[in-house]
Amino acid sequence: MSSDFPENDDLEYQVVYLSRVVREMLSWMDAAELSGSVPDGLRARVRDQDRLDGILRHIKSIQETLGLLESDGDVGTVERRLRESLAEMGATAQELKVRINEKA
Repeated sequence: MSSDFPENDDLEYQVVYLSRVVREMLSWMDAAELSGSVPDGLRARVRDQDRLDGILRHIKSIQETLGLLESDGDVGTVERRLRESLAEMGATAQELKVRINEKA
């Protein structure tokens, strides 16, 4: 980030710091898995659960948008694209649920 914007310096520092903390946490999680302290695949399950949660939130927002479009009448291309996106995310969410349950 540019030093021309001093108010961004703190934000830049926070992003760098948080990125470092996340890398360290992931490193500790890998070490814990290798030592047998936590079940194998825990990191992958946590990542999959986080991704699933994000997809489910996105699905809900698309469903709400579709509801608004349907109540207004004119949906056309927007509705088709939203429904396609919704179906794709639903399939991905289902796949992640299966993977999470298989690894548990």
